[in-house]
Amino acid sequence: MPIYEKLMGNPFVDVGVCAICEWLGHNIQPEQITAEDLKQIVKDFVPLAANWDKWTSIFTRNHRLTNGRQSDRVPKFKKRLLGYIDQTVELGQVGDCMGCGRREVGSIPLLDKTGVPLTGGKNSNFFPVFSEGAGYCPACSFAIQFLPLALVATGSSGGRFLMLHSKSWELMQIWTARCITGVNQRYSQQQSGGCFKPDYENSRNGLFYMVREMISELEEMQLYDEITDKDVSMEVYSFTNNNQFPDVEIFYIPSPVFRFLYDAEQNPYTDTWYEIVRSGYKRGKSEKDYKKSRNLVYEYLLEGRSIRGFFLSRRTQKQRGNWELLSLYLQKVRNMKPARIEKIKQVGDLMAESIRKSRKRGKRQLRDFADANTYAECRNILLRIFEDRIYQHKEPEPLFSFEDCVEYLFISSDNAQSWSDELDDGELDEEQKEQLIHSISDNVTFWRETRDLLLFRIYEKLHSWLTEQEDD
Repeated sequence: MPIYEKLMGNPFVDVGVCAICEWLGHNIQPEQITAEDLKQIVKDFVPLAANWDKWTSIFTRNHRLTNGRQSDRVPKFKKRLLGYIDQTVELGQVGDCMGCGRREVGSIPLLDKTGVPLTGGKNSNFFPVFSEGAGYCPACSFAIQFLPLALVATGSSGGRFLMLHSKSWELMQIWTARCITGVNQRYSQQQSGGCFKPDYENSRNGLFYMVREMISELEEMQLYDEITDKDVSMEVYSFTNNNQFPDVEIFYIPSPVFRFLYDAEQNPYTDTWYEIVRSGYKRGKSEKDYKKSRNLVYEYLLEGRSIRGFFLSRRTQKQRGNWELLSLYLQKVRNMKPARIEKIKQVGDLMAESIRKSRKRGKRQLRDFADANTYAECRNILLRIFEDRIYQHKEPEPLFSFEDCVEYLFISSDNAQSWSDELDDGELDEEQKEQLIHSISDNVTFWRETRDLLLFRIYEKLHSWLTEQEDD
Protein backbone atom coordinates (compact mmCIF):
# COMPACT_ATOMS: atom_id res chain seq x y z
CA MET A 1 0.00 0.00 0.00
CA PRO A 2 1.23 3.56 -0.68
CA ILE A 3 1.77 6.35 1.84
CA TYR A 4 -0.88 8.59 0.26
CA GLU A 5 -3.80 8.35 -2.12
CA LYS A 6 -5.79 10.98 -4.00
CA LEU A 7 -8.57 12.70 -2.10
CA MET A 8 -8.55 10.89 1.20
CA GLY A 9 -11.25 13.24 2.45
CA ASN A 10 -9.66 15.77 4.81
CA PRO A 11 -9.26 19.13 2.98
CA PHE A 12 -6.02 20.16 4.72
CA VAL A 13 -4.42 16.76 4.16
CA ASP A 14 -5.54 16.51 0.52
CA VAL A 15 -4.24 20.01 -0.24
CA GLY A 16 -0.95 19.25 1.50
CA VAL A 17 -0.51 16.03 -0.49
CA CYS A 18 -1.29 17.87 -3.72
CA ALA A 19 1.29 20.53 -2.81
CA ILE A 20 3.92 17.82 -2.23
CA CYS A 21 3.17 16.24 -5.62
CA GLU A 22 3.34 19.53 -7.53
CA TRP A 23 6.53 20.60 -5.76
CA LEU A 24 8.21 17.31 -6.61
CA GLY A 25 7.09 17.68 -10.23
CA HIS A 26 7.40 15.10 -13.03
CA ASN A 27 3.61 14.60 -12.79
CA ILE A 28 4.11 12.46 -9.69
CA GLN A 29 0.92 11.05 -8.22
CA PRO A 30 0.16 10.58 -4.49
CA GLU A 31 0.42 6.80 -4.77
CA GLN A 32 3.99 7.16 -6.07
CA ILE A 33 5.37 9.28 -3.22
CA THR A 34 8.14 7.58 -1.23
CA ALA A 35 9.87 8.37 2.06
CA GLU A 36 12.87 9.64 0.06
CA ASP A 37 10.57 12.08 -1.75
CA LEU A 38 9.37 13.40 1.60
CA LYS A 39 12.95 13.90 2.77
CA GLN A 40 13.73 15.79 -0.45
CA ILE A 41 10.89 18.26 0.02
CA VAL A 42 11.98 18.87 3.61
CA LYS A 43 15.44 19.73 2.30
CA ASP A 44 14.00 22.03 -0.41
CA PHE A 45 11.16 23.75 1.36
CA VAL A 46 12.06 24.32 5.02
CA PRO A 47 14.86 26.87 4.35
CA LEU A 48 12.40 28.82 2.16
CA ALA A 49 9.64 28.61 4.76
CA ALA A 50 11.95 30.11 7.39
CA ASN A 51 11.41 33.52 5.76
CA TRP A 52 7.79 32.94 4.80
CA ASP A 53 5.55 35.99 5.01
CA LYS A 54 2.33 35.63 7.07
CA TRP A 55 3.22 32.14 8.30
CA THR A 56 1.63 33.03 11.64
CA SER A 57 -1.73 33.58 9.91
CA ILE A 58 -1.57 29.97 8.72
CA PHE A 59 -0.04 28.17 11.72
CA THR A 60 0.00 30.85 14.50
CA ARG A 61 2.98 32.31 16.37
CA ASN A 62 3.58 29.13 18.35
CA HIS A 63 4.69 27.14 15.31
CA ARG A 64 8.26 25.87 15.33
CA LEU A 65 9.18 28.21 12.47
CA THR A 66 7.94 31.31 14.30
CA ASN A 67 8.58 30.58 17.97
CA GLY A 68 11.86 30.50 19.90
CA ARG A 69 15.34 31.64 18.94
CA GLN A 70 15.84 32.40 15.25
CA SER A 71 18.80 30.04 14.96
CA ASP A 72 16.81 27.12 16.39
CA ARG A 73 13.70 27.40 14.23
CA VAL A 74 14.80 25.66 11.03
CA PRO A 75 16.59 22.76 12.82
CA LYS A 76 13.60 22.18 15.10
CA PHE A 77 11.13 22.22 12.23
CA LYS A 78 13.28 19.85 10.18
CA LYS A 79 13.59 17.53 13.16
CA ARG A 80 9.82 17.47 13.60
CA LEU A 81 9.22 16.71 9.92
CA LEU A 82 11.92 14.01 9.73
CA GLY A 83 10.42 12.48 12.86
CA TYR A 84 7.06 12.27 11.07
CA ILE A 85 8.76 10.51 8.12
CA ASP A 86 10.50 7.98 10.39
CA GLN A 87 7.16 7.04 11.97
CA THR A 88 5.19 6.96 8.71
CA VAL A 89 3.68 3.67 7.66
CA GLU A 90 1.73 2.78 4.53
CA LEU A 91 -2.03 3.18 4.38
CA GLY A 92 -4.00 0.38 5.98
CA GLN A 93 -7.68 -0.45 5.99
CA VAL A 94 -8.80 1.41 9.10
CA GLY A 95 -7.40 3.73 11.76
CA ASP A 96 -8.20 6.60 14.09
CA CYS A 97 -6.39 9.35 12.12
CA MET A 98 -8.65 12.33 11.37
CA GLY A 99 -6.86 12.85 8.06
CA CYS A 100 -6.89 9.51 6.28
CA GLY A 101 -8.89 7.26 8.62
CA ARG A 102 -6.59 4.39 7.62
CA ARG A 103 -3.68 4.71 10.03
CA GLU A 104 -3.31 4.94 13.78
CA VAL A 105 -2.24 8.19 15.42
CA GLY A 106 0.07 6.21 17.71
CA SER A 107 2.50 8.22 19.81
CA ILE A 108 2.27 11.39 17.67
CA PRO A 109 1.33 14.41 19.82
CA LEU A 110 -2.24 15.62 19.24
CA LEU A 111 -2.41 18.74 17.07
CA ASP A 112 -4.13 22.05 17.73
CA LYS A 113 -4.27 25.15 15.51
CA THR A 114 -0.46 25.37 15.58
CA GLY A 115 -0.28 22.15 13.57
CA VAL A 116 -3.59 22.27 11.67
CA PRO A 117 -5.32 25.56 10.79
CA LEU A 118 -8.66 26.25 12.49
CA THR A 119 -8.37 23.31 14.87
CA GLY A 120 -8.90 25.18 18.12
CA GLY A 121 -6.46 26.26 20.80
CA LYS A 122 -5.12 24.57 23.90
CA ASN A 123 -8.57 24.13 25.30
CA SER A 124 -10.04 20.66 25.69
CA ASN A 125 -13.55 21.98 25.06
CA PHE A 126 -12.65 22.21 21.36
CA PHE A 127 -12.05 18.49 20.99
CA PRO A 128 -13.89 15.17 21.45
CA VAL A 129 -13.96 13.68 24.96
CA PHE A 130 -11.98 16.67 26.27
CA SER A 131 -8.74 15.58 24.62
CA GLU A 132 -5.89 18.05 24.20
CA GLY A 133 -6.05 18.24 20.40
CA ALA A 134 -6.94 16.47 17.18
CA GLY A 135 -5.37 13.14 16.27
CA TYR A 136 -3.47 12.90 12.97
CA CYS A 137 -1.10 10.14 11.94
CA PRO A 138 2.54 11.04 11.10
CA ALA A 139 1.99 11.02 7.31
CA CYS A 140 -1.04 13.31 7.46
CA SER A 141 0.61 15.60 10.04
CA PHE A 142 3.55 15.88 7.64
CA ALA A 143 1.38 16.67 4.59
CA ILE A 144 -0.49 19.50 6.33
CA GLN A 145 2.76 21.41 6.91
CA PHE A 146 3.11 21.91 3.14
CA LEU A 147 -0.34 23.27 2.39
CA PRO A 148 1.00 26.90 2.32
CA LEU A 149 2.42 26.05 -1.12
CA ALA A 150 -1.18 25.71 -2.39
CA LEU A 151 -2.69 28.81 -0.77
CA VAL A 152 -3.58 32.16 -2.36
CA ALA A 153 -2.98 35.17 -0.11
CA THR A 154 -5.75 37.78 -0.13
CA GLY A 155 -6.96 40.52 2.20
CA SER A 156 -5.62 44.02 2.74
CA SER A 157 -2.49 42.69 4.44
CA GLY A 158 -2.29 39.33 2.68
CA GLY A 159 -3.19 37.52 5.89
CA ARG A 160 -6.29 35.73 4.57
CA PHE A 161 -5.93 32.67 2.38
CA LEU A 162 -7.87 30.80 -0.27
CA MET A 163 -7.60 27.01 -0.29
CA LEU A 164 -9.24 24.83 -2.94
CA HIS A 165 -10.71 21.40 -2.24
CA SER A 166 -12.46 19.55 -5.04
CA LYS A 167 -13.57 16.09 -6.10
CA SER A 168 -11.48 16.74 -9.19
CA TRP A 169 -7.84 16.00 -8.45
CA GLU A 170 -6.93 17.58 -11.80
CA LEU A 171 -8.43 20.93 -10.77
CA MET A 172 -6.54 20.80 -7.49
CA GLN A 173 -3.33 20.13 -9.42
CA ILE A 174 -3.90 23.11 -11.71
CA TRP A 175 -4.68 25.44 -8.78
CA THR A 176 -1.64 24.22 -6.82
CA ALA A 177 0.71 24.45 -9.79
CA ARG A 178 -0.32 28.08 -10.32
CA CYS A 179 0.33 28.82 -6.65
CA ILE A 180 3.78 27.20 -6.71
CA THR A 181 4.65 29.15 -9.85
CA GLY A 182 3.73 32.32 -7.98
CA VAL A 183 5.85 31.27 -4.99
CA ASN A 184 8.86 30.64 -7.21
CA GLN A 185 8.39 33.96 -8.99
CA ARG A 186 8.61 35.78 -5.67
CA TYR A 187 11.91 34.10 -4.90
CA SER A 188 13.29 34.69 -8.40
CA GLN A 189 12.50 38.39 -7.97
CA GLN A 190 14.27 38.33 -4.60
CA GLN A 191 11.11 39.20 -2.73
CA SER A 192 10.32 37.84 0.73
CA GLY A 193 8.96 34.30 0.73
CA GLY A 194 5.26 33.65 1.02
CA CYS A 195 2.13 32.26 -0.55
CA PHE A 196 1.12 33.19 -4.07
CA LYS A 197 -0.29 36.71 -3.83
CA PRO A 198 -2.05 38.20 -6.89
CA ASP A 199 -2.93 41.35 -4.86
CA TYR A 200 -6.66 40.76 -4.50
CA GLU A 201 -7.91 42.24 -1.25
CA ASN A 202 -11.40 40.89 -1.84
CA SER A 203 -11.38 37.10 -1.39
CA ARG A 204 -14.24 36.51 -3.82
CA ASN A 205 -12.49 38.45 -6.56
CA GLY A 206 -9.29 36.51 -5.84
CA LEU A 207 -11.25 33.27 -6.15
CA PHE A 208 -12.63 34.17 -9.59
CA TYR A 209 -9.17 35.29 -10.68
CA MET A 210 -7.97 31.78 -9.86
CA VAL A 211 -10.91 30.27 -11.74
CA ARG A 212 -9.89 32.26 -14.82
CA GLU A 213 -6.31 31.06 -14.42
CA MET A 214 -7.50 27.46 -14.15
CA ILE A 215 -9.73 27.81 -17.22
CA SER A 216 -6.83 29.26 -19.20
CA GLU A 217 -4.65 26.30 -18.20
CA LEU A 218 -7.38 23.79 -19.07
CA GLU A 219 -7.71 25.35 -22.49
CA GLU A 220 -3.96 25.30 -23.08
CA MET A 221 -3.68 21.67 -21.95
CA GLN A 222 -6.84 20.69 -23.88
CA LEU A 223 -8.16 18.90 -20.81
CA TYR A 224 -11.59 20.50 -20.49
CA ASP A 225 -13.66 17.70 -22.04
CA GLU A 226 -11.84 15.05 -20.04
CA ILE A 227 -12.25 16.88 -16.73
CA THR A 228 -15.83 18.12 -17.12
CA ASP A 229 -17.08 14.60 -17.75
CA LYS A 230 -16.56 14.30 -13.98
CA ASP A 231 -17.84 16.34 -11.05
CA VAL A 232 -15.89 19.60 -11.14
CA SER A 233 -17.58 21.26 -8.18
CA MET A 234 -15.24 23.19 -5.92
CA GLU A 235 -15.16 24.21 -2.27
CA VAL A 236 -12.87 27.13 -1.57
CA TYR A 237 -11.98 27.96 2.03
CA SER A 238 -11.23 31.61 2.77
CA PHE A 239 -9.56 31.58 6.18
CA THR A 240 -7.15 33.13 8.61
CA ASN A 241 -5.73 31.20 11.55
CA ASN A 242 -4.26 34.08 13.54
CA ASN A 243 -4.58 33.86 17.30
CA GLN A 244 -6.79 36.92 17.75
CA PHE A 245 -9.45 36.47 15.05
CA PRO A 246 -9.44 32.99 13.50
CA ASP A 247 -12.15 32.80 10.87
CA VAL A 248 -13.27 30.76 7.86
CA GLU A 249 -15.78 31.32 5.06
CA ILE A 250 -16.55 28.56 2.58
CA PHE A 251 -17.39 29.35 -1.05
CA TYR A 252 -19.02 26.69 -3.19
CA ILE A 253 -18.81 26.63 -6.99
CA PRO A 254 -21.00 23.85 -8.38
CA SER A 255 -20.14 22.04 -11.61
CA PRO A 256 -22.75 23.90 -13.73
CA VAL A 257 -21.33 27.29 -12.70
CA PHE A 258 -17.77 26.22 -13.49
CA ARG A 259 -18.81 24.85 -16.88
CA PHE A 260 -20.65 28.09 -17.69
CA LEU A 261 -17.64 30.18 -16.67
CA TYR A 262 -15.44 28.07 -18.91
CA ASP A 263 -17.69 28.70 -21.91
CA ALA A 264 -18.13 32.39 -21.09
CA GLU A 265 -14.35 32.86 -21.03
CA GLN A 266 -14.03 31.58 -24.62
CA ASN A 267 -14.52 33.44 -27.89
CA PRO A 268 -16.91 34.79 -29.04
CA TYR A 269 -18.23 35.50 -25.53
CA THR A 270 -15.10 36.77 -23.76
CA ASP A 271 -15.51 40.53 -24.24
CA THR A 272 -19.24 40.60 -23.54
CA TRP A 273 -18.82 38.40 -20.46
CA TYR A 274 -16.21 40.80 -19.06
CA GLU A 275 -18.63 43.66 -19.72
CA ILE A 276 -21.23 41.85 -17.64
CA VAL A 277 -18.69 41.19 -14.88
CA ARG A 278 -17.61 44.86 -14.85
CA SER A 279 -21.24 45.90 -14.38
CA GLY A 280 -21.10 44.15 -11.00
CA TYR A 281 -18.64 46.75 -9.68
CA LYS A 282 -19.51 50.26 -8.57
CA ARG A 283 -19.02 52.87 -11.26
CA GLY A 284 -15.82 54.88 -11.60
CA LYS A 285 -13.45 52.28 -10.16
CA SER A 286 -9.91 51.85 -11.44
CA GLU A 287 -8.38 48.47 -12.25
CA LYS A 288 -6.61 48.56 -8.89
CA ASP A 289 -9.88 49.24 -7.08
CA TYR A 290 -11.50 46.27 -8.82
CA LYS A 291 -9.23 43.95 -6.86
CA LYS A 292 -10.64 45.09 -3.52
CA SER A 293 -14.21 46.16 -4.35
CA ARG A 294 -17.26 43.93 -4.11
CA ASN A 295 -18.50 42.45 -7.35
CA LEU A 296 -22.16 41.50 -7.25
CA VAL A 297 -21.92 39.21 -10.29
CA TYR A 298 -19.38 37.06 -8.46
CA GLU A 299 -21.28 37.21 -5.18
CA TYR A 300 -24.55 36.18 -6.79
CA LEU A 301 -22.91 33.23 -8.56
CA LEU A 302 -21.47 32.03 -5.25
CA GLU A 303 -24.82 32.49 -3.47
CA GLY A 304 -26.85 30.71 -6.16
CA ARG A 305 -28.73 33.92 -7.03
CA SER A 306 -29.67 34.88 -10.56
CA ILE A 307 -27.40 37.29 -12.44
CA ARG A 308 -29.88 37.91 -15.26
CA GLY A 309 -30.24 41.56 -14.23
CA PHE A 310 -26.60 42.20 -15.10
CA PHE A 311 -27.31 41.25 -18.71
CA LEU A 312 -29.48 44.38 -18.94
CA SER A 313 -29.07 48.14 -18.73
CA ARG A 314 -32.56 49.58 -18.34
CA ARG A 315 -31.13 53.09 -18.06
CA THR A 316 -29.69 52.96 -21.58
CA GLN A 317 -32.23 50.43 -22.93
CA LYS A 318 -29.41 48.13 -24.02
CA GLN A 319 -28.46 44.52 -23.41
CA ARG A 320 -25.05 43.23 -22.39
CA GLY A 321 -23.96 40.22 -24.35
CA ASN A 322 -26.17 38.36 -26.78
CA TRP A 323 -28.99 35.86 -26.62
CA GLU A 324 -26.60 32.94 -27.13
CA LEU A 325 -24.57 33.82 -24.01
CA LEU A 326 -27.72 34.45 -21.98
CA SER A 327 -29.19 31.13 -23.14
CA LEU A 328 -25.97 29.41 -22.12
CA TYR A 329 -26.30 30.85 -18.61
CA LEU A 330 -30.00 29.98 -18.35
CA GLN A 331 -29.46 26.37 -19.39
CA LYS A 332 -26.21 25.57 -17.56
CA VAL A 333 -26.65 27.54 -14.34
CA ARG A 334 -30.40 28.12 -13.95
CA ASN A 335 -31.33 24.72 -15.42
CA MET A 336 -33.96 26.30 -17.65
CA LYS A 337 -35.42 24.04 -20.31
CA PRO A 338 -34.56 24.90 -23.93
CA ALA A 339 -38.25 24.91 -24.89
CA ARG A 340 -38.95 27.70 -22.41
CA ILE A 341 -35.95 29.72 -23.57
CA GLU A 342 -37.04 29.38 -27.19
CA LYS A 343 -40.62 30.42 -26.41
CA ILE A 344 -39.48 33.54 -24.55
CA LYS A 345 -37.26 34.39 -27.52
CA GLN A 346 -40.20 34.03 -29.93
CA VAL A 347 -42.47 36.22 -27.80
CA GLY A 348 -39.69 38.80 -27.41
CA ASP A 349 -39.26 38.96 -31.18
CA LEU A 350 -43.00 39.52 -31.67
CA MET A 351 -43.08 42.19 -28.96
CA ALA A 352 -40.11 43.96 -30.55
CA GLU A 353 -41.87 43.97 -33.90
CA SER A 354 -45.07 45.39 -32.39
CA ILE A 355 -43.22 48.06 -30.39
CA ARG A 356 -41.34 49.21 -33.49
CA LYS A 357 -44.56 49.45 -35.52
CA SER A 358 -46.28 51.44 -32.76
CA ARG A 359 -43.41 53.98 -32.71
CA LYS A 360 -43.93 56.54 -29.90
CA ARG A 361 -46.66 54.48 -28.32
CA GLY A 362 -44.38 51.45 -28.54
CA LYS A 363 -41.48 53.31 -26.88
CA ARG A 364 -43.80 54.25 -24.03
CA GLN A 365 -44.96 50.66 -23.69
CA LEU A 366 -41.36 49.45 -23.60
CA ARG A 367 -40.45 51.96 -20.88
CA ASP A 368 -43.51 51.01 -18.82
CA PHE A 369 -42.74 47.32 -19.28
CA ALA A 370 -39.20 47.83 -17.99
CA ASP A 371 -40.47 49.81 -14.99
CA ALA A 372 -43.25 47.37 -14.01
CA ASN A 373 -43.13 46.60 -10.28
CA THR A 374 -46.00 44.12 -10.04
CA TYR A 375 -47.31 41.27 -12.07
CA ALA A 376 -50.52 43.24 -12.66
CA GLU A 377 -48.58 46.10 -14.26
CA CYS A 378 -46.55 43.67 -16.37
CA ARG A 379 -49.69 41.83 -17.47
CA ASN A 380 -51.55 45.03 -18.40
CA ILE A 381 -48.74 46.21 -20.65
CA LEU A 382 -48.65 42.82 -22.34
CA LEU A 383 -52.42 43.06 -22.89
CA ARG A 384 -51.99 46.48 -24.55
CA ILE A 385 -49.37 45.03 -26.90
CA PHE A 386 -51.72 42.09 -27.46
CA GLU A 387 -54.48 44.51 -28.50
CA ASP A 388 -52.19 46.55 -30.76
CA ARG A 389 -51.23 43.41 -32.65
CA ILE A 390 -54.89 42.55 -33.20
CA TYR A 391 -56.53 45.96 -33.81
CA GLN A 392 -53.70 48.20 -35.02
CA HIS A 393 -51.36 45.86 -36.89
CA LYS A 394 -53.97 43.29 -38.01
CA GLU A 395 -51.70 40.38 -37.16
CA PRO A 396 -53.31 36.97 -37.74
CA GLU A 397 -51.62 35.31 -34.72
CA PRO A 398 -51.73 36.40 -31.04
CA LEU A 399 -48.63 37.42 -29.10
CA PHE A 400 -48.78 34.10 -27.27
CA SER A 401 -51.38 31.48 -26.40
CA PHE A 402 -52.86 30.71 -23.01
CA GLU A 403 -50.93 27.46 -22.96
CA ASP A 404 -47.71 29.37 -23.68
CA CYS A 405 -48.49 31.64 -20.75
CA VAL A 406 -48.99 28.95 -18.15
CA GLU A 407 -46.42 26.45 -19.44
CA TYR A 408 -43.53 28.72 -20.42
CA LEU A 409 -43.95 32.34 -19.41
CA PHE A 410 -45.64 33.05 -16.09
CA ILE A 411 -45.95 29.90 -14.09
CA SER A 412 -43.60 28.36 -11.52
CA SER A 413 -42.14 24.94 -12.15
CA ASP A 414 -43.72 23.73 -8.89
CA ASN A 415 -47.21 24.58 -10.12
CA ALA A 416 -46.78 23.87 -13.82
CA GLN A 417 -48.02 20.29 -13.60
CA SER A 418 -51.19 21.20 -11.70
CA TRP A 419 -51.97 23.97 -14.23
CA SER A 420 -51.36 21.59 -17.14
CA ASP A 421 -53.63 18.97 -15.58
CA GLU A 422 -56.39 21.55 -15.14
CA LEU A 423 -56.10 22.58 -18.79
CA ASP A 424 -56.07 18.99 -20.01
CA ASP A 425 -59.29 18.21 -18.15
CA GLY A 426 -61.17 20.09 -20.86
CA GLU A 427 -63.58 21.50 -18.28
CA LEU A 428 -62.65 25.18 -18.82
CA ASP A 429 -64.29 27.15 -21.57
CA GLU A 430 -62.56 30.18 -23.15
CA GLU A 431 -64.12 32.65 -20.73
CA GLN A 432 -63.00 30.59 -17.72
CA LYS A 433 -59.49 30.39 -19.13
CA GLU A 434 -59.41 34.17 -19.47
CA GLN A 435 -60.57 34.56 -15.86
CA LEU A 436 -57.94 32.08 -14.75
CA ILE A 437 -55.05 33.94 -16.35
CA HIS A 438 -56.19 37.22 -14.77
CA SER A 439 -56.30 35.59 -11.34
CA ILE A 440 -52.56 34.87 -11.27
CA SER A 441 -51.22 36.88 -8.33
CA ASP A 442 -48.09 38.97 -7.92
CA ASN A 443 -46.48 35.95 -6.28
CA VAL A 444 -46.14 34.08 -9.57
CA THR A 445 -42.58 32.85 -9.40
CA PHE A 446 -41.26 33.69 -12.84
CA TRP A 447 -42.92 36.97 -13.80
CA ARG A 448 -39.87 39.15 -13.08
CA GLU A 449 -37.54 36.63 -14.63
CA THR A 450 -39.70 36.40 -17.76
CA ARG A 451 -40.03 40.19 -17.95
CA ASP A 452 -36.24 40.61 -17.78
CA LEU A 453 -35.60 37.96 -20.43
CA LEU A 454 -38.20 39.51 -22.74
CA LEU A 455 -36.59 42.92 -22.20
CA PHE A 456 -33.18 41.50 -23.09
CA ARG A 457 -34.48 40.08 -26.36
CA ILE A 458 -36.39 43.28 -27.21
CA TYR A 459 -33.33 45.46 -26.55
CA GLU A 460 -31.23 43.15 -28.71
CA LYS A 461 -33.72 43.18 -31.61
CA LEU A 462 -34.42 46.93 -31.41
CA HIS A 463 -30.88 48.14 -30.71
CA SER A 464 -30.50 50.09 -33.96
CA TRP A 465 -34.08 51.37 -33.91
CA LEU A 466 -33.85 52.62 -30.32
CA THR A 467 -30.57 54.36 -31.13
CA GLU A 468 -32.20 56.11 -34.08
CA GLN A 469 -35.11 57.20 -31.89
CA GLU A 470 -32.66 58.81 -29.47
CA ASP A 471 -31.24 60.86 -32.35
CA ASP A 472 -34.68 62.15 -33.40
